Amino acid sequence: MEELELDERKTKILNAIIRNYLETGEPVGSRTISKYTDLNLSSATIRNEMADLEELGYILQPHTSAGRIPSDKGYRFYVDHLMEEKNREVDDMKQFVIEHTEKMEQVLQKVAKVLAANTNYATMVSAPSYHRNKVKFIQLSNVDEEQILAVIVTEGNMVKNKIIPVSEPLDNETMLKLNILLNSNLNGLALEEINLATIAKLKGQAGIHSDYGEDQFAKNIAKHIVQAREKKEIVTTGELAEIIKGAIPAKFRQSGHPAKQTFQAIRIECNRELEVLRDSLDMMIDLLNPGGRLCIITFHSLEDRLVKSAFKKAENPCTCPPEFPVCVCGKKPRGKVISRKPILPGEEELAENSRSKSAKLRVFEKAEEIG
Repeated sequence: MEELELDERKTKILNAIIRNYLETGEPVGSRTISKYTDLNLSSATIRNEMADLEELGYILQPHTSAGRIPSDKGYRFYVDHLMEEKNREVDDMKQFVIEHTEKMEQVLQKVAKVLAANTNYATMVSAPSYHRNKVKFIQLSNVDEEQILAVIVTEGNMVKNKIIPVSEPLDNETMLKLNILLNSNLNGLALEEINLATIAKLKGQAGIHSDYGEDQFAKNIAKHIVQAREKKEIVTTGELAEIIKGAIPAKFRQSGHPAKQTFQAIRIECNRELEVLRDSLDMMIDLLNPGGRLCIITFHSLEDRLVKSAFKKAENPCTCPPEFPVCVCGKKPRGKVISRKPILPGEEELAENSRSKSAKLRVFEKAEEIG
């Protein structure tokens, strides 16, 4: 019934009365309303509308010669019906904060402006201090094949996040190992303590992790092997396997023997498998006839990454900055990648040969002509 009581003119006049009263704290007269609204009404007409509003209980007159002030009913109508604009401002502010979470300075500037505009007071907003703040937790998560999200939580539950581009997709196992690497090395450190030496250490450990068997505990395994050799010579692979097993915490041991990845790393390094594959890929593409196809099956993620990277580079060797409108480096594609995603064994093949489970096939076709 309340909405039927007030037409558009009365609603605008009530809105003006409440806004003026909130700003000045003084009773509002008809002359004031006529100055500060776009109604283009005479003071007499406004007085008549104000009299109707008073009769309906939306405004009060403190005493005979005074202007009007909002009643409880008037405030309720204002909150329920006239604050849509404020709600839109709040929604806009929420959206701004969501879109600019990474740009905290812009968010704080916007907050200060909104507070100043709504309170008519000078406003200052300061960001929390990061000085000597220690890292509590780091989480890396896949966004898509080209981006990962890094979330850092510090003391006081302050959260920072950053979208990081990656050159190739990272599988869940790799992400888990990277999270363990970062948290085991950085948790408890103040941000000021994370320096070039810390980064170099992480790079070194990540290098061991990515190039030789992907074992997060490579450093601890090496330490245990050295300690064991100081006591006596390691004679059998069984002895070595038990030493490796003792270097890996039980909760991180995967299915199968925990020494499996270490023996794999030793084999890769001794046989120079990655180095030979890396040096052979370009030569194999060169030896193809125009239209010929190179098919490579890999059985390890490190091998697959090398093949994928080499095929991608052969398809698009351009080294020009991405913002250049045309290529100026002169490097031409050597062919095209046939299999954007690796071809995996089907159910029938897996049933016949369980060892094919880790196999990945990638195919590259050499260009007919290279101009």
